[in-house]
Amino acid sequence: MAQQAWMYLDLNDGAGWRPLNDRSRDIAALDSLSIQWGTDNCFDQPDPAVLSFRLYDRSGSLAGKAALLAGAKVCVTCSSDPMYFELKDDTRAYKDMGDIRLRDLHNQVHYAPPEHMSFTQFTIFNGIVTTGGTVRHHKGDAWILHLSATGISVLWKRLQSQGPTSSDRRLDGYHWTGTPADRLAEMNRRAKTVGAPVADATGLILPPSLAPYSDDFPSQLDLLHRMFAYSGRAPLWYETYEATATTLSYVMAGDLAQRTLDPLMHVHVGDGVTSHEVLDGAVVETSDPVEFDLPEPYTQVVIHGHSVSLKDNHFEFGDTETVQGDRDTLPAGLDATQKSASVSTDAIVSPVGVSPYDPWQPTAVQRAQIAQLLLTIDTRLRPRSIVFDSRHLAPFDYPYLFRAQPAMFLAFTSTIADRLHDMDGLPAIEGAWSLLGGTLTYDWHHGEPRFRHEATLWPHARADVTDPPTYADMAPVSATYEQVPDYLDIRELQTINSIMKETP
Repeated sequence: MAQQAWMYLDLNDGAGWRPLNDRSRDIAALDSLSIQWGTDNCFDQPDPAVLSFRLYDRSGSLAGKAALLAGAKVCVTCSSDPMYFELKDDTRAYKDMGDIRLRDLHNQVHYAPPEHMSFTQFTIFNGIVTTGGTVRHHKGDAWILHLSATGISVLWKRLQSQGPTSSDRRLDGYHWTGTPADRLAEMNRRAKTVGAPVADATGLILPPSLAPYSDDFPSQLDLLHRMFAYSGRAPLWYETYEATATTLSYVMAGDLAQRTLDPLMHVHVGDGVTSHEVLDGAVVETSDPVEFDLPEPYTQVVIHGHSVSLKDNHFEFGDTETVQGDRDTLPAGLDATQKSASVSTDAIVSPVGVSPYDPWQPTAVQRAQIAQLLLTIDTRLRPRSIVFDSRHLAPFDYPYLFRAQPAMFLAFTSTIADRLHDMDGLPAIEGAWSLLGGTLTYDWHHGEPRFRHEATLWPHARADVTDPPTYADMAPVSATYEQVPDYLDIRELQTINSIMKETP
């Protein structure tokens, strides 16, 4: 039996989570759902994910309660292949199982509420039911509800009120004053108050200062993105899940990817902390015939920030920008069709600041990183269609491919485009990718549950091999020549940044 989706509903009525897979109950989820999430551009902060689903209301007990549905919590999980200990009544002998067929044993599985999730499940989506939808009469007393739910970070978008003010008379008329650390702490405090997830900025470098607001009242999600958007690492904020708990976490869409070898000579891509083994192109669905999009070239990134001045003992903040280009890494002909990518930040980016508003200016390392990002965007072919299907990739073996959240990093081998070489002589599709968005669907196909994830991929540059591994570094390698994967050739070895000491 294949792995399947499990849905739970909490109506905030004190009854807790209701399992929706049990057809014997009055309220049950129908057999399909769809989740749209993410972005196709590393310069745009994505909106929260949106789940579309249907409920079967046998008696009409829920269909008329629109106010009860609005704001209800929804959790969707994926199970591993069902195990015997998860049967509703695992004390029965086989002879007492009646006429249940082996192929239908999965229908006897009962999972605990998601807050007590076991190791046999992982969360795909957490959210709250939004207003709208339809209620359609089915037959008799039964109704079908067509509903949608939005990721719980939508509460960050709804938090759109005045920020803290200052007793400093020079800041009269401004709000969201204070240091960057103060702003982040206040946003998290307000988020906790309304039950929204907390933003985890661990590892991010705060800007030296942030301009306050006067007449504008942006959402907290916009404030969060603008706080760190000055970075050449292109941070984007997404929900990450642990059972029913959600955290607002970031990914760095502009980071470099490292390639490592494990002791079995399998290639992995990662950032030095998290890594994934490369995927065989044969298990990934593409269009037929295969098509790739030629990238629309960008030649510079314009960071729209703020300037600061002090006039008549009162701070004034204006708009300014800093431009970062390709540092002559792109072909000269692209300059004639110059196209800019734009990001907005609340950071002070003018060359000169006024205490305590110190300015940020890009370092040589940050400019080089932007140049590398532009080169990667402009030179990597992108699959027009790429799908991860649970019939070829078991979700519990590859959970990062079947969630409504980013997966970093991915790489593919043995693709039809391997023979298409880029300017550097390497395959134009080779390298690392991150999963930044897509449409994740679930349905039943020929009697079997099926997940399909139509993925939106974003390219990442490879980290330079500045300290190539030596033969001595290969001491942990235990693979024989016959065990070395077919995709690993001598050329590939020159792209390896390090060798793992243990197999992950």
